[in-house]
Amino acid sequence: AGLTNVQTLYVSNNQISDVTGLSSLINLDWLDISQNKISNIRPLNSLTKLTIIQMTNQLIVNEPISFESTITIPNLIKNIAEQTIDPDTISDNGVYANESVTWNLPTYIPKVSYTFIERDTVGNATGNFSGTVEQPLVQYFKATFNIDGQETTENVETGTLLQEPPTPVKEGYTFNGWYDAETGGTKWDFTADTMPANDITLYAQFSINSYTATFDVDGVISTQTVDYQGLLEEPPAPTKEGYTFKGWYDAKSGGTKWDFTNNQMPAKDITLY
Repeated sequence: AGLTNVQTLYVSNNQISDVTGLSSLINLDWLDISQNKISNIRPLNSLTKLTIIQMTNQLIVNEPISFESTITIPNLIKNIAEQTIDPDTISDNGVYANESVTWNLPTYIPKVSYTFIERDTVGNATGNFSGTVEQPLVQYFKATFNIDGQETTENVETGTLLQEPPTPVKEGYTFNGWYDAETGGTKWDFTADTMPANDITLYAQFSINSYTATFDVDGVISTQTVDYQGLLEEPPAPTKEGYTFKGWYDAKSGGTKWDFTNNQMPAKDITLY
């Protein structure tokens, strides 16, 4: 038995969108389902004992769709006979035909809507089934990420946060962040900056790293700090009694002779002997 014996039910101002669950409450005499999200009252057809019903001021908010100059959505509002209820008013000069609502929009707006109202009889009760259907519209623009000319692009909704790409790696450089210009510009804050209503390009900016070149003359050390791919300054030729200096090598014995006119600083510290 349980709920089937309920005669009065007030469920107004909730988030109810489907009234199928009420169809088994066949002893209901009084029902208030106003201020919900109900678009179809056909399941209430089984409530033959109703004498009072309230079902006004529904608010149905559809899932957002991408903004286009022409928007068409189906009208899904159904009465007790499951017939489509024609809109009462339509925002923004929309038109209704073939159970669909169409808008021609010259510029972006965040939503369009229409209202409905129909007097329906449920059991022995008669009342207005009314409300508003809102269709949120979202705008997407392209966010392009440029890493030294290599680009990736994603579509991002205006007013939302961009997803930060993986940190790019560039040999000999430290990544400084994503900026709105190739050089200079403003650093993008992925926790606060939101997508504007236009396409954007963000550039990966890097700073060059410096590395240490150590010169070892039989344990006597001197050093130079050199930018990545920079040329080392050749030190004065060391002297050693009874020996002829052959050059600077990358190993204590053997190894490869360093060419100060062509060899560039690698992305690491080095020692020359």
